[in-house]
Amino acid sequence: MKKQKIQFIEKSFFGRLSDCEAHIYFLDIAVDNYYNKHMIHYKQVAGELRVLVADNSRKNNGIIIDLMDDLGLEYRFDYDNKKVTIKEFMSDFGGVLNRKKFTKAELVRAIAQNEGSSHESKSLPDHIALGHSFKINGIPIHIEQLMIYSKYIVGASKEFIKYMKDNHKYEPQYLNFDV
Repeated sequence: MKKQKIQFIEKSFFGRLSDCEAHIYFLDIAVDNYYNKHMIHYKQVAGELRVLVADNSRKNNGIIIDLMDDLGLEYRFDYDNKKVTIKEFMSDFGGVLNRKKFTKAELVRAIAQNEGSSHESKSLPDHIALGHSFKINGIPIHIEQLMIYSKYIVGASKEFIKYMKDNHKYEPQYLNFDV
């Protein structure tokens, strides 16, 4: 039997923005849960970071990066004594595991694709498995790095949604800026 080709219909910009906001909301909750002693939520954090800033598929760079690119918006935040965009932040050096260097985006994808909330592998690449052996205060070093990145992305992402609310009449559905 011949496979039928699936037709895709583009989402509207504001539909994609709403999806983005939902993923920021999910990421924010997962980060809070992680730091409230439910450390298993690193899996959810990895999955949400991948969707937001580290997808790197043929059509997506991460929903927030794509939305900013569509707008021609270059939001910068403070990191390591300089102002960087989310894209610059994610393509910067992220760490070394088993002599393999990673950008932040590559580390997020490696965790998300092997032990994230949307995928569990039967086996782990040696560099990820080895990452579980090196711990700081009982936390695998690559997971600690992931959580540090997540704090920056949550902050920058919320600022983006607030900018859209203040300047483009976007009405947030999940994040509250009136507090």
